[in-house]
Order: sequence, then C-alpha cells, then structure tokens
Amino acid sequence: MRCWVGVLLVCALAGCEGASSGPRDGGFDIYDASGGIGGSGGTGAFGGSGDGGGGSGSDDQDNDGLCDDTEARLGSSSDTFDSDDDGLPDVIELLYGFTLTDPNSPAQERVARLEARPRAEARFPIRFTVEGEGSDFIGFFEDSTAPYEDGSSAGMYLESSVAIGAEPPEAARVVDSPRQRFLAVIGSARLELEVRFLAPETEDAEGCARAYPFRYGIREDGRGTVTDRLFLLVVAPNGGDAPEDFCKPIDCL
Repeated sequence: MRCWVGVLLVCALAGCEGASSGPRDGGFDIYDASGGIGGSGGTGAFGGSGDGGGGSGSDDQDNDGLCDDTEARLGSSSDTFDSDDDGLPDVIELLYGFTLTDPNSPAQERVARLEARPRAEARFPIRFTVEGEGSDFIGFFEDSTAPYEDGSSAGMYLESSVAIGAEPPEAARVVDSPRQRFLAVIGSARLELEVRFLAPETEDAEGCARAYPFRYGIREDGRGTVTDRLFLLVVAPNGGDAPEDFCKPIDCL
C-alpha cells in the first residue's frame, strides 16, 4: 500500500499517463493497474474535524481524505474539499487521475450524473471523430474499480449502450444501434453513442454521493485501432452532489 501511494503521488506531481495499448486519456489510470486502493472509507460523507490516519502526513485540516502534506505537494488547498471549485472533491480527482487545481479537469462532458433513487434513469451522450475508409467502428463500455468498500461500480448502473448516429449522416452506411456499430464509414465522421444508466430498486436515496470511473471507447473493426476515454458517473441524492456531500473513500492519503 505504501509503495502504491508513493507511485500515485509521484505520478500526480509529474503528470503521468496510464500505460496501455492504444491512445487513452484522463490521467493516471490507477484502478486498471492496481485493482483498488484498499484502506477504509466509502460509507460516510466528508465533514468533521481533520485528523486522518496514515498516508503521507498525519493531519487533514479540511478532512477531505488528502493529508495536508499531500495537498502542499500537489498545490491544492488544505482549507476546502474542492480546490478548483468544479464540484468534485480533491481526493476523487486525485484517485481518478484528474488535476485538482484545474476546473476543466475533468471536463463537464466527461461527467455523467444519475439521481440516487430507485429506478432513476440517465442518458449520457459520447462522441468520437473518426476517419473511415469503408471500415466498421464499434463502441464499447469498460467498467473500472471504484474505492468503495461495498464493491459498487459504474457497471452496476449500466442499462445499455447504443449507437445514435453519424454526422454527416451519409458517412455511415448503416447504424446498428443496439450493437453500438457504425458500418462502412467513409471519410471524416462524428459518431454519437449513448450510455444509459439505471439505478436499481434497492438504491439508497438518502446516502452520500459517489463518483464511479468508467471508460468508453471505439475501435475500428479489422484494424485494432482503439480510442477510449475516462469518464465519471456521479450518483447522488437529489440536490446532494456538493463536494462535501460525497462519500469519503479513504482517510488521509
């Protein structure tokens, strides 16, 4: 655990990219590599006095899950949960490889939002620009591990992923919606897909907000070319997605 934390902090400071085949973005992809962070947390929201346990320092003044020493190294604020005022707690941004001091990291179009109530629905558009030479393009959803003790993840909320259409429309000969396929794509095309999330009947409408990472990508059939991106699914009670309303996934990293 200590070695892993050290790697995480070094990569956060240096701006590492996750190692993988094909172009990937979204920062240091720690969950695909490590399978989780261990530790405690994930059940209660932020708040209270800050004296964390373990990590790179012993004090956590704002009780956001990042030790004051860690925040000093990263240039984030030890007085607030959300240094860049983008609506996500600093610790969530660090764990998922985003920049704590950049309000456009992650960009808002990378964040899907689902209300935490039974059977709530959300539809999240995703777009890729491709160059086709008559080949087919196929979209795909890839779940990622989240740091919550109950093992919950974005994949638990996935209802379906579908292809919506191409721009210009004539760029794709056929759009096979349920299979997320665009057939015989010619020239430059903007392909639109949609990820549909559905909360289960047992969803807790009174709990703290959670942020789940997932990747969505597109590959060119027959050529193995893959482009995928890191996204977040925020599941929160109605009106309860302020930074201080999120579950605290770990103590004093």
